[in-house]
Amino acid sequence: MPNFRVLAAAAIAATLAGACATDHPVPVGPAAGGATQMVMSVEGVELFRDANGLVITAKGLVNTGGWSNPQLLPLQTFALEIGIQSYTFVATPPKPEEMVVQMITEVTATTTINPVPDDLKEIKVMAEGGEVVVPVPALAP
Repeated sequence: MPNFRVLAAAAIAATLAGACATDHPVPVGPAAGGATQMVMSVEGVELFRDANGLVITAKGLVNTGGWSNPQLLPLQTFALEIGIQSYTFVATPPKPEEMVVQMITEVTATTTINPVPDDLKEIKVMAEGGEVVVPVPALAP
């Protein structure tokens, strides 16, 4: 007949191991050296003109908490997209050993174009899960 204390200890150990496994964050990708990654999705882009130029604000989603330094990086292309300025929406993910909340989280990035090119018609912001394209508002007379 098996020892009851050994069975109870094994059951408790298995339960604790399962609980600990679900309490730790799932690594979200390489974060060594503060490398940025594209955010999961771009949910909206707002444009407005002020004295500094054309202000671009993008809101997006990431898959956990702990992301930092969201940015809109101008996309470097070899083929000129006339009238379109494209950006990649990136942020720095948490380090794999970092404890973070496991929920979809909103991030916001802002940049300014100055001077605004005369032929600029659209702003495109790209994320891992898609892109949003918005028309550039006309200059006030």
